[in-house]
Amino acid sequence: MKPRSDHTTLIRNVKRRAGMVLLSLGIGVGGAYLATILTPPTYEATASVLLTGGAVRDPVTGQFLDASIARNLVPTIARLAESREVALAAAADARLPANLVVDHVSADYQQGVQIILVTARAHTATQSASIANAITHTLSSQLEKRRIDGTGSVGAQPLDHATPPARPTLPVPLLNCALGGLLGALGGVGLARLRDQLDDKITDSDQLSQAATATTLACIPFERDVKKNPLRSDRPYTPWSEAFAQLRTNLECLATDNPPRIIAITSATSGEGKSTTSCNLAIALARAGRRVLLVEADLRRPRCSRYLGLPSTMGMTSILTADTPPEAAVQTWGEHGLAVLPAGPPVPNPGELLASHQCRQLLRQLREQYDIVLLDLPSLLPIADAAIMTAVADGTLLLARHRHTRMKHIRMAVDTLSNVHARLLGCVLNMSPPTDEYIYGYQE
Repeated sequence: MKPRSDHTTLIRNVKRRAGMVLLSLGIGVGGAYLATILTPPTYEATASVLLTGGAVRDPVTGQFLDASIARNLVPTIARLAESREVALAAAADARLPANLVVDHVSADYQQGVQIILVTARAHTATQSASIANAITHTLSSQLEKRRIDGTGSVGAQPLDHATPPARPTLPVPLLNCALGGLLGALGGVGLARLRDQLDDKITDSDQLSQAATATTLACIPFERDVKKNPLRSDRPYTPWSEAFAQLRTNLECLATDNPPRIIAITSATSGEGKSTTSCNLAIALARAGRRVLLVEADLRRPRCSRYLGLPSTMGMTSILTADTPPEAAVQTWGEHGLAVLPAGPPVPNPGELLASHQCRQLLRQLREQYDIVLLDLPSLLPIADAAIMTAVADGTLLLARHRHTRMKHIRMAVDTLSNVHARLLGCVLNMSPPTDEYIYGYQE
């Protein structure tokens, strides 16, 4: 099986967490729109001034000594236009509060051009134009007062007066919402990735094999009506039956010289589909001509007999407690002659019964009579019943359910099997999303 790339994994995670990503996107857009509404508008008005003079005539020769003084002083005069002193003077002349003018003016220029653009920012269009015009008028008097060229020949003449702008420059609703949506979507993708990293539920066969350090023998596809009709492997050419056929083939290829005769089927926790898998695997093996016995060894919550529609008035507990002969308790199901040993009447001590010498002797007897004996066991972690039976079986199939079983529980189950020296044959992933190879070609 080819490992998935990080890019493919990310796309799969985003699709699975699409609701979270869309919610984050909506929150980002909504937050940006709310911030846009609550942010006071900012208007910008621009006026321009022309720097004049700068050429000084020699009183003796009548020639101009330097005609580039004004151009050289453009950067200095631009900084002067942005100064606090000019702003305070302009505020007084325009009869505006000083805090509306100071630090709300910027001056720009082009190299080699004796024109300075003065831009003022305010919360109203009228104020922005008034501030820009006041700065240009104040700048001329400041130049005459300071004589920064040493002669007083450089002056500032207002060129273009500022007019109130028609619309604010900030905020920009469309840009803000786009940025908010982008940040929200990125945040949603990040949250989805983080949640998947923190979530250790099994999502594919690679994760299952990694957690169990064993091969995943089959992935059983999800079927919507499996609870109503759990027996589906007897229907040929369906994804479900093909998955169990693959599981049957992989089991037969595990050890051709000494194949396992007694196979325990269990899981880490409840609700993984053990009984459903046991029944359908038994049917698939019986269809292939094997002499198969399905033993309902979950004495606490037996389900196989109910799925198969068989009575459980006599079964495994009858053999172990009442000396009932096995041939009297075993029932036949279906046209392929599948043998089933139900759990039998409830007993108060199922764990002790499964650990008894009589149970071991029964399994040795059944091994001689059938090609394969399947033990439908309870879960490994809650109780010790399953561990007892896996220790005497030839091998164990460990089941996991897609998006339900946690990797830590799989590791704990494997440790439990190791503690009783049970042989782990492989894993089965239940309720796996159907892939193209399952969907294509089976339905006529």
